Amino acid sequence: MAGIAGMLITSNHKRKAFNARNLIVDMISEIKHSDSEPSYIREVLPNHCWLAYSQPYTNKNSKAYKQPYSSQSGNTELVFNGQIYNLNELDTYLVHNNYTPKTESDTERLTELIDIIGVEALNAIDGMFAFAALNKNEKSLFLARDRYGQKNIYYVEGNGIFAFASEISPLLLLSNWIHMEVSLTALGQYMSIGYINAPLTAVSPIRKLEAGKLMLVEMNGLRLEDRFFSLSRKGTLITEEKFTDIKEIRSKPYKIFSKLLNESITRTQSGSAGIIMNGDVGSTLLAATINQEDKKSDLSDNIRFAYTLILKGKQENSIQLNSQLCKQWGWKHRILYIDEKNLIDSYLSISRSLDEPIGHISILSNWIQMESVNQFHDVAIGGIGAEEFFMGHKRYIQTIKNLELYKTPKSWNEFYWGNGLATGDQNSFKVANSHLSIEPMKNLFKKSEILRDLCENQPLIFMQWLDIITYLPGAILANISRVSMNLGLQVRSPLLDTRLTIFALTLNPENHIYNQEGEIMLKNQLSSIIGKDIPTQTFKCSKTHHFKNSVFVEFLKNKVLKNLNEIKSWDKDSHRMWIETYIKYAHNWNQESLFRFSLYLDWLKNISKRFPQIN
Repeated sequence: MAGIAGMLITSNHKRKAFNARNLIVDMISEIKHSDSEPSYIREVLPNHCWLAYSQPYTNKNSKAYKQPYSSQSGNTELVFNGQIYNLNELDTYLVHNNYTPKTESDTERLTELIDIIGVEALNAIDGMFAFAALNKNEKSLFLARDRYGQKNIYYVEGNGIFAFASEISPLLLLSNWIHMEVSLTALGQYMSIGYINAPLTAVSPIRKLEAGKLMLVEMNGLRLEDRFFSLSRKGTLITEEKFTDIKEIRSKPYKIFSKLLNESITRTQSGSAGIIMNGDVGSTLLAATINQEDKKSDLSDNIRFAYTLILKGKQENSIQLNSQLCKQWGWKHRILYIDEKNLIDSYLSISRSLDEPIGHISILSNWIQMESVNQFHDVAIGGIGAEEFFMGHKRYIQTIKNLELYKTPKSWNEFYWGNGLATGDQNSFKVANSHLSIEPMKNLFKKSEILRDLCENQPLIFMQWLDIITYLPGAILANISRVSMNLGLQVRSPLLDTRLTIFALTLNPENHIYNQEGEIMLKNQLSSIIGKDIPTQTFKCSKTHHFKNSVFVEFLKNKVLKNLNEIKSWDKDSHRMWIETYIKYAHNWNQESLFRFSLYLDWLKNISKRFPQIN
């Protein structure tokens, strides 16, 4: 995917050895993951603002993708990473405002929309995006991130400089002029739950813009941050034909769901996309719906390629179903059998490329799978979001079983962070955090307190929403975004289409869970398409990364031991103390906690060597 970066100088005081023009060149070079990727830089406000864009190699011949993109009026300059899906609706609006699009690019439409209506453009667009737009007349910078956090945007400010980028590494180059340090709070959060939740990042004062938020930065350094999208159970969604209110949604959910799913597939999919079919109900349903839409659009002769990842030596019912469906549809089915060596190779590649620790172990299998897809496709379609929006996580089922133990809203928070999303040895995190007087979960606890009042006294909805605003962007989408950025692959998620997600949030839990089974709506819809009942066990796919007493686990142990020997010489006393305390009290090591710990130590070692000025 594309990479963006930029800088706004908010004061004119002198900074030793600071050259903004040279620095922005270095910043965008940090994002390029291949020498063949062209990059473009423009000084959009003389001596004060620069915008930069790294173009994916696959789109190198497309003029529409060249950025920064200038509006017709010349007042707006935009850099943008992502994909806008509702182009037809935007065209209708633009034509009514005396503008006719000149290209097929979503970049052009977004630029013109922002030029005409400013921040209100966020209410009109649907898709995955992170962008920055400079208003030359007002001399202000406008940044935004999509509703669920599919695309990242980081920022840092200090010493009269405001800078942003789609990755952290370009901002680390500013550490000679803005004091930076590895965040101990972020370490505590990362080891407690496996990821670092926005706005926190691993390096302070670098921040990540939260999903569904916008930011305005003025020339004098004043900064306004606001939310343009919030979860709701009372919203009205728009289909292509009409407004649909909450009563209608709940009275005939399957009819509306089928329509919205087909609309989402039409808006997001590409005829040349690789289809991810990993045995989960979400990706299988998307594949079946895509096949239906191909037939309607006279694309039935188009040969699709589906990709399934599986651990060697295992043959799951879900894989058998995928193979049968692909054969029936005339699709090519590429099954990627992986072993421990594949995981080790994947780990080594990831640990070298990460500029922030991402501790969800699925990043290993995602890397392997996306690498294979990327050999033949520029776009991949996956079922991301199914478990969160249609209640597929096991912890939702566990909540039903434990309601009698957690009857008051005050206990929901305790259940979620202590049981529903427990990772590793909880006691060791608490002791290490207490030893250094840090509260890494404080901001997450505040978010959960606010959510409790919005969830109509329904613990299941509380857990679902907390997953959507924390776990989904922080753990799942973060590693998908990182892999796709490194490989130059665009990963689209039709189940995160805003109309579809609003629909899912509007429904009651009984629409999602029945007889201790989640994702009921997805499973029933899939059954209606393929014409047969689907056994429950079909979608109990084994985790491809689980190896007990394995070569991979021994590899992780050796990596940890090697890195621990090195930290004895580190100057980061507080980090060394936290790590040593954590190890002392950790008794329940498992593959996930080993992976997370090893990856963090690798990241910390790399940062310390490359940027010794970062404390």
